[in-house]
Amino acid sequence: MEVSRINNQIKESKVNQKAIFKVVIILLLLSFSYLLLLYKNEGSIKQIELSNITQSTNFEWNIEELNFNQNFIYLKGIFYKEGEPINSFDNKVLLREIKSQIVYELPTESFPKEAAAVEEDETIYRNILAVAKSEKLDLLNQEYEILFLYESNGEQSYQDTGYTVKSWSDENEK
Repeated sequence: MEVSRINNQIKESKVNQKAIFKVVIILLLLSFSYLLLLYKNEGSIKQIELSNITQSTNFEWNIEELNFNQNFIYLKGIFYKEGEPINSFDNKVLLREIKSQIVYELPTESFPKEAAAVEEDETIYRNILAVAKSEKLDLLNQEYEILFLYESNGEQSYQDTGYTVKSWSDENEK
């Protein structure tokens, strides 16, 4: 009798271990899938059409830093519309390949300027930071125009900076 009870406990213990192992594997797979989807949605560049987006020239912008290599770009700066409340808009960095006119939307983070800057400068704007690495980009062999996309209340508009990745770099290396 005692032996059968011990055998039952061992069987239950093995069943519990298998169940726990399966749950852990499922949770790991779900976590990995979530991270992969998050990367695909937020961490990669997207190709977009500008044909249905209005071009504008009434934005304030400044590119503070731009670094790039073959297929990687890092852009830091500011982009805002004068008088627009800081939380009512979203902005993105775009690259338009000059030869093909293909437009890429870079994953862009937008965040308020630092509190120290607020005291000195009353202008309301958000800093932007765009970082992308993609085989779609060929920044050393192709010329890309730098554009900024502005989204507010379902409306989109973009502004051409007048710079290409190369021309901005050349001008600021002097």
